[in-house]
Amino acid sequence: DTHATYLMLFLVLAYLTFLEKTYLLPKTNPDAKIYNFGPVFPALLTVVMVVGAYFINIRPALANHYGIEGIKAVKLGNYVEVLPNFQKSLSYGTYMDEEIRNHLAEYARQMGGSGKLSADSRTMLYKYVADELEKNLVASPHDAKNYLYLMNLYNVAAAETGKIERVFILGHEALKLSPTRMQIYFELGQAAFLVEREDEGLEYFRKGVELNGEPKESHINYLMAGIFARRQDIAEQELGELSRRGYKLTAGEESNLAYAFAQVCDVGAARTHVAAAVSLDPALAAAAPEFFSTLEQRCSASEAN
Repeated sequence: DTHATYLMLFLVLAYLTFLEKTYLLPKTNPDAKIYNFGPVFPALLTVVMVVGAYFINIRPALANHYGIEGIKAVKLGNYVEVLPNFQKSLSYGTYMDEEIRNHLAEYARQMGGSGKLSADSRTMLYKYVADELEKNLVASPHDAKNYLYLMNLYNVAAAETGKIERVFILGHEALKLSPTRMQIYFELGQAAFLVEREDEGLEYFRKGVELNGEPKESHINYLMAGIFARRQDIAEQELGELSRRGYKLTAGEESNLAYAFAQVCDVGAARTHVAAAVSLDPALAAAAPEFFSTLEQRCSASEAN
């Protein structure tokens, strides 16, 4: 699947064939027969090779080129150029379409959360990506990964697509294919929280931890769910589990926990995790005063109501 190594392989094989004919095979073969096919067969062979090269090599190469241009545009922050490049890449209809769509989904989340797109542009982007990912299900209906990409997009773009209930349909289909894949339960849990079915969501997150309690991700997801559900018992349990296992949280993870505690107006816990995040990444200190100011205003207004 990588042209550079593929070409080198055949160049080496061709060179070995040359060496064999030059040094190992006899110079003449009295029994050899020479066949004259005339001009028609070489002409037909040339046409077949050219057409084959176009569909097998050139079209995929062009699709790959525009896909890479789309990725480069994301890296450079030129978001206006991203979607046209991916659309051009997918227009060739190659064997790489599924992979290209998945890459587009990953970068669409980054673009949508950047704050650099207008509401209309973000909606258009998410709807286009969702339509493309639905095509992956048709092309490979037995690949659980395709369901996960689409579930994640519908969760991230719930406001833009309005298809949060489809996450549950996709999740149940995905579980038939891969019943022990914890990420499916996490996406189902997130969808349940989005439609305010917190008990159902907590059960999905708990199931993910039960399936595989080793990854830090499992415990952090369940911890976040417990915080948002105002289940202090779950929050304390998972914080203790993270500590017991010796997991070290990153500055980003500490910031996420601070945000979660802020959402439920647990000011003390929010301050604790902001302090932990700043100790890991001092650059975050600049945003802390505004964060606490907003937190206190919102929570004071909430208590007043």
